[in-house]
Amino acid sequence: MDRLLRAVFEKLVRVGNLRVTTAGRMSFACGDGAGPPVAIRFATQEAERAVLIDPELRFGELYVDGDIVIEQGSIADFLDLAIKNLSRAQTSVWSSSLPARCRFLASCA
Repeated sequence: MDRLLRAVFEKLVRVGNLRVTTAGRMSFACGDGAGPPVAIRFATQEAERAVLIDPELRFGELYVDGDIVIEQGSIADFLDLAIKNLSRAQTSVWSSSLPARCRFLASCA
């Protein structure tokens, strides 16, 4: 799951300074290093899976439930970084068939 999460975040976040720590404690950086540093941590593998399957719906829920923790910066900083990257991209990683593949893989688990 760690490698898939890393691949998705690295494809999505090209601008900014984001560090992600997975539930398995793997840590990786995304973006070009510009701007304030933001760090998030997934508390569970279920949270990772949920974000991969439906990020627009689940990220906020997982944040409120404590399954995603903002370790550096604020939720506003993270949302600013996400919006910059989504508006920058002509097509989002989520508009491809990747979510369908993730949903399929999750249903097999």
